[in-house]
Amino acid sequence: MFDHPIEVVHAKSLPSEHHQRRFIGRHLDGCRIGFDLGGSDRKAAAIIDGKVVFSEETVWDPYFQPDPQIILTASWIH
Repeated sequence: MFDHPIEVVHAKSLPSEHHQRRFIGRHLDGCRIGFDLGGSDRKAAAIIDGKVVFSEETVWDPYFQPDPQIILTASWIH
């Protein structure tokens, strides 16, 4: 980062902003899965053509576990 000199320029000399509008999501055709591994729980869901076919939320608290290997030996990983 500091291998190059810092150049200060007037904002008027910067190139104009370029942005393009893109819609992300909003289509429910096909199969989708989602997974969220949080600090207190983990969630998983599967959706087919906009309908939930699987959803699960499990308490998960690896931070306070006395043995860090519990993360590696958790049954859901295998």
